[in-house]
Amino acid sequence: MAYFLKQTKQKNRTYLAIYESFYSHDKKNTAHRCYKSLGSVETHLQNGIGNPIAHFQKEVDELNKNKREERVRKISDKSSNLYLGYFPLKSILDKLKIKEFVDYFKLSNDFKYDLYELLSSSAYARSVAPCSENRTFHDILPYLYHPYHYSYVQLIEGISFLGSNYEKFIEIFTMQVDRIYGIDTSKTYCDHTNYYFGIDPIIGISLLLDRNQIPIGMKMYPVKESEKPVPEDAMNLKSEIGMIYPETYNTYHTLRRIKESFKIMKSDLDVHSEFSLKEDCIKGHFLICYFTVLLERIFQFNVLDDKYSASEVDDFIKSFQVIKDESKYINTTIYTAFINDLSRKFNLPLTNYFLTETQIKSILNYKLPL
Repeated sequence: MAYFLKQTKQKNRTYLAIYESFYSHDKKNTAHRCYKSLGSVETHLQNGIGNPIAHFQKEVDELNKNKREERVRKISDKSSNLYLGYFPLKSILDKLKIKEFVDYFKLSNDFKYDLYELLSSSAYARSVAPCSENRTFHDILPYLYHPYHYSYVQLIEGISFLGSNYEKFIEIFTMQVDRIYGIDTSKTYCDHTNYYFGIDPIIGISLLLDRNQIPIGMKMYPVKESEKPVPEDAMNLKSEIGMIYPETYNTYHTLRRIKESFKIMKSDLDVHSEFSLKEDCIKGHFLICYFTVLLERIFQFNVLDDKYSASEVDDFIKSFQVIKDESKYINTTIYTAFINDLSRKFNLPLTNYFLTETQIKSILNYKLPL
């Protein structure tokens, strides 16, 4: 379909107009509509345009040129590859109703961004793509389906605020988890780890977990520079006495996975001086890590009834991705028994090769039963 210059003679005058041709579904054929009226040739001659027809034909040619260029698909500033595997964590977070408590911080702080959005989107990014020396979870944000509305500078500011108030946020998390899912403290586990970032202070972390290894508390503290970091394989499993071997083995590997989660955050901080120079930013990063592990463990134990291993849950969250085409999404996830079971359990089209925008939204807006 194209633009063309139309001439109409009326009462000894020639009127010009730019018309656009288009396909009419009613007529099932090509139709025309007026794009722009240009007045008469005689009037343009009086106004000093020597050849009005040639003059306006150039405008028509430019319109057609621009239309041809629009048909050529251009690259976007947003990746066509999108992560969707965080949707169970979003559903859990919605059910926990954390937002209403986080929003209270707005009353005493002049935030120029949504703190809850920063907290939740950072956790989602952390879950789908662990940080490395080449990228932080901020680099992953554009690959999430949900947009974010804060700058990199605001991210650092927000992470610092979270870190300076991390104990309050952990209290909120624990209170809501206990209210919605319950916490089993008939047996608890405690893990201590020191992290050194090449600067002062050295950060020590004490992590408290309930019987199901769901995090229920964390304390961060500076430790003396002379103290050596705890070896990676030292797990301080103080409460394994009296446990049968399989339970000890499973607990060991659960805590090791949580330790690895914190270790990844350390490598992130090492290469980003704006993070590592601020103690509150360091604490904020570990809070995000804690929050992510908490949501993943609730997904594994409370939603999936602990029927699947941590690695199966982790692999799904990281691998469930789609590529956005012009009119649909292509599911690039490799089929597994886990994703098939999850699709049936949630009654969602997780195994479809093609997904529509509506189906994508149904997945990301999935509500866990109360």
